[in-house]
Amino acid sequence: MDQASKRSSWWAAAACALLLGACGGGGGGGGTRTTTAPATGAAPPPADGSWFTMVPSPVMLAGYVGIPAPFTVTGRSTSTFAQPANILVVDPNNILAPNVAVTASPNQTYDIALKTASNIPVGTYSTNAEVRICEDDPHTCARPFPGSPWHLPITLGVSARVDEAVVRGVAIRAGQTDLTAYEGEEIPVYLKLVAAPDATPGYILISATRENPAFSPDVPVAPGGSYDATVVLKGIPKAGVYTTNLNFLARNKDGSNPVYAAKPDGTIMVIPLLINVRAKQ
Repeated sequence: MDQASKRSSWWAAAACALLLGACGGGGGGGGTRTTTAPATGAAPPPADGSWFTMVPSPVMLAGYVGIPAPFTVTGRSTSTFAQPANILVVDPNNILAPNVAVTASPNQTYDIALKTASNIPVGTYSTNAEVRICEDDPHTCARPFPGSPWHLPITLGVSARVDEAVVRGVAIRAGQTDLTAYEGEEIPVYLKLVAAPDATPGYILISATRENPAFSPDVPVAPGGSYDATVVLKGIPKAGVYTTNLNFLARNKDGSNPVYAAKPDGTIMVIPLLINVRAKQ
């Protein structure tokens, strides 16, 4: 591997007859996949690259130490081509992980799902990722598409991991935040809730951002009380590493006035989880 490759975190994917519906799946670590589509007779696109846009741009991300932050960028084209399009994203600051999945849509768009690296310490980082679309190997890109490369500004804020949230005087602690399960198996998350003597009586509703849990309790709380709760996440069918956040909603005894658990600065308080799903033997 050359020094440029060592310095960059990239996804190689796609190579598709750009936005004509023939698009390969994602990959990483050293290869591209090509697909050839028939000629379309389309007029040449603008040389300034205005025919291709990415949304969102810039990308603003927030994550936690040790947990990759997944996000999706949608590419849109106003032109079509006969040539296969090989895509490469070069990140000079190593914020991105070398994993990608590309999904083409018939309306001349494709979704590029990627995530940040998991080894980034607490802090705020930025990069200006280079997006190459080339007829040939995008590492050399001797035959770039008109306007290539484009640039995608990315800003990432990384916070320390937490295993406890506090809402209206109720401390909520997860017994474990790094979880392991097999494909398709439900994933239990055990929680301890301890209400302060001056806590507001009511209920704590727990949810997960990745998907609706198979079971999420509505936990009644009273001042000075201590409670155990279990959130059961739905099984994940494919082996891999996944992330989700547990969110906490406080409700009054009559069910009114929902309030999200929040830090003093007003941001929502969550407990991030890392889930390692193993293949069944």
